[in-house]
Amino acid sequence: MSTILELADHSNSESSGTLVLSGPPKTYQHGPPPLPYSLHARKRSIIITWTAIVFMAAVLPIVLFYALWYTSLSRATTIQIVSALTGAPSAIQWLMRTWALCKTNSTCRPIGGERLRVDCYHIEFTLTFIAIAALISVSVALTPPIIPLFAMAPCVLLFSVGTQLLVVSLLPPLPLPCRLSSLPKGAPLRPATYLIIEDIIAVDGGGGTAFRTAWNARYEASAHMRRLLRRMDAFWGAGALVCGAAVTGVLWGVGGGDGERRADKVFWVGWSVPFVWAGVWAWLTIRYVKACLREEREAWAAGGEHFALL
Repeated sequence: MSTILELADHSNSESSGTLVLSGPPKTYQHGPPPLPYSLHARKRSIIITWTAIVFMAAVLPIVLFYALWYTSLSRATTIQIVSALTGAPSAIQWLMRTWALCKTNSTCRPIGGERLRVDCYHIEFTLTFIAIAALISVSVALTPPIIPLFAMAPCVLLFSVGTQLLVVSLLPPLPLPCRLSSLPKGAPLRPATYLIIEDIIAVDGGGGTAFRTAWNARYEASAHMRRLLRRMDAFWGAGALVCGAAVTGVLWGVGGGDGERRADKVFWVGWSVPFVWAGVWAWLTIRYVKACLREEREAWAAGGEHFALL
């Protein structure tokens, strides 16, 4: 989904205190509203960041598990070590996001979010982190530890995010009952991928509140972008649920029956397949998004861009 931002240019747009949704946006003569963010300028940092994420979230748990599983350590101790070392980066990231959003001079919090300073992604991050921590605690508390349950930690994220994406993709643009990131109460519901991109780029990507303002302008001005994001909701939501269900079936079908005797044969599935799936989906998304952005440019050049919600 990050390729959606490839047309971004640096600008000096300033954010206001409130996000104004004023119906049909003004016409942009030379193309869609630019975004004050460039992925190309951050290519090196993006590669380093995602390499570290994949290593800490997928490679390290598997390596540690199999390195410790056949030692004299107890099964519970092995799982505790793996969970502690793989969960620490997420805890640190949560603390950094909390500080970035809640500090007095924050430059990345949602527009109009002076009272509730955190964004939608941060709330989702918090709830999912708690759910995964609870799942790991239960799996370790029992004797022997339930390895398939522990290996389902990535699936919790797939089921949580996948369900939300798919449900939102099926809903009409209903008025919001509460604020979601920069969208005020009563604003029409937007695709979940819109909120994910806004929050991650603004906070974790360093785009700041200026990006939130420009992202709103791009969404309102471009019917192609609105249609693309809705399709991404369905694509990623359905894919996440199918992948999560498949991994769950393998974990419990193969490793759940004979306890420890087959636990080591399925652990790698839970911590690797979700990331392989995400990589394939990201590759397909990049190809599709590039085609959609090309179509958007051509429509704008031909003067055929319109503002109706498709």
